[in-house]
Amino acid sequence: KDRWEEARQRVEERMGYSDLLNSNNVLGEIQSEYVKVIMEELGIKGFIWITKHDERVREKHLWRHGKLFDTNGNLIKGTGKDSSRILPKQEWGCRCKMGIDEKVIEEALKDVS
Repeated sequence: KDRWEEARQRVEERMGYSDLLNSNNVLGEIQSEYVKVIMEELGIKGFIWITKHDERVREKHLWRHGKLFDTNGNLIKGTGKDSSRILPKQEWGCRCKMGIDEKVIEEALKDVS
């Protein structure tokens, strides 16, 4: 419950200084925060970074495509081109997403029931 409250407060804080031009970015950040909380509550340790894989993907995100990251944005295995601790949708205009195997989600939900 405390984690949800912390995420809710972060959302309210960000929305407090948001404007229409920034609202899409803020919604992306909100989505990242809530997905992170859900993953942690389900015991899911990581996700695969997935880009749109087109010419608009920024280089900072392109190298992440297909690699495994933890819920804090740390690369789990290997090395990367930078050490930014970010999640998909946290940066302005990011269209990337978290890939989580359906079987991992199903197993996590079984453990919660």
